[in-house]
Parts: sequence; structure tokens; C-alpha cells
Amino acid sequence: MKKYIIPFLLLVLLFGCLGSKPNLSVSFSKISPEHPCEGDVVTFDVTAANSGGAEAKDFAVELLVNNVSVKTEALTLAPNSNTTVSLLWTPLKAGVYEAVVRVDSGNVVSEPSAGKESSVQLSVAAPEELDPFSLAPSKSVINSALIDVNNAGLNAVYKYSATVNDIPQQFSFLKSYIKNLNEVKIATVDYNDSSSAIVVAARGGMSLEQMAVALSLLTNSRFMMENKSINGKTITVLTTANDSLPICLWREGGWTRALVYTNIFSFETCEDIAGRGYQSNSTELLSQTKELNEELPFNATLIGDTHHISNLTKVEYGAAFEDDEGFYGFYVTKAPYKPQNNTCQDRIANRSSMQLCESRPAGNSTWTLAERKVGDYSIICLSIPKSNEPTIDIEMKALDICYSFNFSGEERTWRGFLDMLHPSNCKFPDNFTCNSYDFSNSTLKLNLTQDTGRTVVLHGFKCSTEETTPTAYFNLNQSVVVPPNSSVNLEVPCYDEFGGVLQEVLVYFNSKMYLNYSFEGSNESKVITGNLTIRKI
Repeated sequence: MKKYIIPFLLLVLLFGCLGSKPNLSVSFSKISPEHPCEGDVVTFDVTAANSGGAEAKDFAVELLVNNVSVKTEALTLAPNSNTTVSLLWTPLKAGVYEAVVRVDSGNVVSEPSAGKESSVQLSVAAPEELDPFSLAPSKSVINSALIDVNNAGLNAVYKYSATVNDIPQQFSFLKSYIKNLNEVKIATVDYNDSSSAIVVAARGGMSLEQMAVALSLLTNSRFMMENKSINGKTITVLTTANDSLPICLWREGGWTRALVYTNIFSFETCEDIAGRGYQSNSTELLSQTKELNEELPFNATLIGDTHHISNLTKVEYGAAFEDDEGFYGFYVTKAPYKPQNNTCQDRIANRSSMQLCESRPAGNSTWTLAERKVGDYSIICLSIPKSNEPTIDIEMKALDICYSFNFSGEERTWRGFLDMLHPSNCKFPDNFTCNSYDFSNSTLKLNLTQDTGRTVVLHGFKCSTEETTPTAYFNLNQSVVVPPNSSVNLEVPCYDEFGGVLQEVLVYFNSKMYLNYSFEGSNESKVITGNLTIRKI
């Protein structure tokens, strides 16, 4: 009998040890919302259970979507117990996704089993088509505007904002929100009773809390938030301590929506206006801007556009684009022509019978502005290089845009509102005058007149960006005698600050001109310095 006792005790001990181990499993208990849209926050309620006889300590519960880990939490479960945790995920694109939840994926706490993983398929719908004016009260409209920034535009803002110096702190904070957005629409309406409405609609991953923070930063206000059930929707109401107009926020159909309405005769609340669904005629009014919608004369990606109509007569349309080299935009206004505005204050560029004001801003900016007036149409065109240096190609594109639009009417010149940064210039002291000058193929061609009243002998000439240069380095091959009130043609290379010959010129360059001369019959020579600015277009 004794010979059976020891094996029996070993079996008891063995199965006793096995029975005291944790035994983990996991399953989905609820998914909310059941039919999410792109950008909605999806909550996965998952239940983790330990049916073993020992504590399961610090094991991981992990949520994966399309085999990408999106959320992990650590849990501890007593023997024969379970708990439910909520794991959040935001889909940024529509489609069918497979969600998988796992516990103790490395089998550190418990033995492998099929129950340690569960999966479910989830269909994410595309956002609904949204007319933002359908959120604003429907009354008699006198002014309407719509700004629509698409996904390409938001990506461009996110990508290139990193290259901007001294970016505002508010924008740095908002930049993380922009990354998860696919489109932003901003609509404004002015009514003939002096009331107005503003609508902001964001498509993509922006929660109501994030929208509230964004509005707080943009308006420099501290908002108080209160959730209310209005017209069958959960509306978040933002107010300030001084009882300013409430901002109504809600999320529906894949869009985070904000609405503020002001009426000087009454104080409207979100209960009065939010979530009702209106039929404004603003969209019909803005359809008049379609005739101003133009394609660029070169390949570029549309990143956003603007529609505007005021006083039911003035129609405006603008669009922004980008390509590998730069950003571009145009803004067209159709309004009755006013002759008093027909003055071009800056440089006029001519192509065929067309005339156009072209200018550069003051300071170190690199963008180029072009303006054109034809018939009742006013056109502003803009180009901005993505690099820090303006190029002829980028500047020409601003002119090309304005010249390419085929609007009917008489060609006119009109007022440019910016001074040029670098006007073409050639100037000498001592009664020396530049008659004409040109730079091409690394050579400056200069026609120079002297009006000193005496015969001048030119000994040396140099074009260089150096601030000073020794006389010995700019001797002419032979001296040139120039009688009084006479001119001479000089052809010399231009050098950079390191002494190398300038091979290419961008939109402009600034240089010095050093002239060594004496009066005939005199042994004393003199060096004078001239200033030269070359513009290539």
C-alpha cells in the first residue's frame, strides 16, 4: 500500500500547483458608437477575466487595429475575478478595420490559450457631405463667405510651419490638432437685420474638447463648458465669465461643428439655434463665384479656396496651391470699375497689350505679388518659394497666373499697394551717370557718361559684392580716354564676395562698382564707388 502513497502525493502536489496558476482570457463586451464615422472617438469596452486559482499581477491588455498597437493598459486580477476597461481609438480614414484585444501576449503571467485573444471587425463610414451654412439660421442674407481648407492644405500647414521662425505659441499648440484633420470649413453670414453667424466645421480627429481649446487660444478667452441635450443632440455650450455670446459645439456625421450667432436685439442661446438644420440661401449666392474659379497655367495641387459675396453685388473668389517649389494663390474680385483706382504705383510689367503691377514687400520676405485689372475684374496673384531664396521661376509664376486668366473687358493698369524691395538701380558720384546697364552670361554691360567738364582717363573698373577692393585688382586692359559729356561702353565680369565670378543671378542682386580714374594731364587718380542693383524681370 505504501508504494502508491508517494506517487499519489506527487500527483496531488503537481495538480495543486497547476491549479493555483492564473488563467487569463479577454473579450469585447461593447463598442461605442456601433457605427462610427471617420474622426469619431471609438470606445472598446473589453472584459479581462482570471479563472485561475492565483493572482494575475501586472499583465498587459493591448488593443491593436489592423495589426498596429494603439492602446495598452496594465491590470492585476485576483483569482476567479474579472474587470472591464475602456480602450479608445480614433479612425482618421473611412474603411473596414479589424480590432484585436490581447492579454499577456508574451505569456509571462499565464499559460498560452485561445481565450487570451479576441477580434472583431468594425466598419467606419465616410463623413457626410456638409454645407456649413445649413448650421446657421436661415434669414435674409446680405454677405456670405466660405473658407475651405482641404487635406492637402492642412498637410502643407503642418509640414511647413516647422520652417517658420518665431511661430506663435498658440499655433504651436494647435499644430498637433491639424495633423489629424482632413478638412476645415469656416462660414460667415451677415443678415439684413444686423445679426450675424459664424460656423466652423472640422472633418477628422478633433474632439469637442480640442475644439474648445482651439477656440480658447484663438480668441484669447477662458471658456466654461456645459453639456446639454438639445434637439436630440448632445451640445457642448461654451460661455465666458462675462456672459458673452455662447458658442455651441457638437459632433455629428464625422464633423466637429461650432456655431456662434449674434443679434443686437436679442441674446440667443444654443437652445435657440444649435442642431436645428437650416436651409440658408448662402450656398446659392456663393455659386456666383464659380465664374471666377480658374486653373493655374502650371501643375499645382489645390490646398484651399475662399468664396465671398458682399452686398449681393461684389463677388470674390480665391484659391491657394502648392507644388515642389513653392506656394501660390490668386484672389479675383468682380465689382464695377472705379477709374480713381487706375494708378500703378510700382513697376509695370508688360506682355502684349496687358499691363500689370509687380512688386516685392519690404524687409527680408521672399514672396512676390502681382496685380492685374481687366474690365470689372481685379486679380491679385502671389508666389512664395519654399526655400529661403527667391528665384526667377517662382517670381515669374506670380505673373504667369495673373496673365493666364481670360477675363473679359478692357485691359487696365491699377494700383499696387506694396513698394518694391529692390528697384533696378545704377548710380555713381562725381558726375558719372549710368545710361544703360544689363547683366547676362556673368558679364555686366554698362554705358557710362561723364559730365565733369574735363577729359577723364579711366584706369580701372570692377563689379563686385565686396565692400572694399584693392585698386590693383580692377585695372582695365588699357586706359580709356573719355572727353567731357561723352560716354563709354564697359564690359566686365561681376564677382561675388569670395572673388568668384557670378555665374547665375536670381531675381535680383546688389553689387558695388569701383571706378579708378584721373583727369587728363594729372598724375593723381581717384577711386569712386557706385551702387548697382540688377532685377532680371
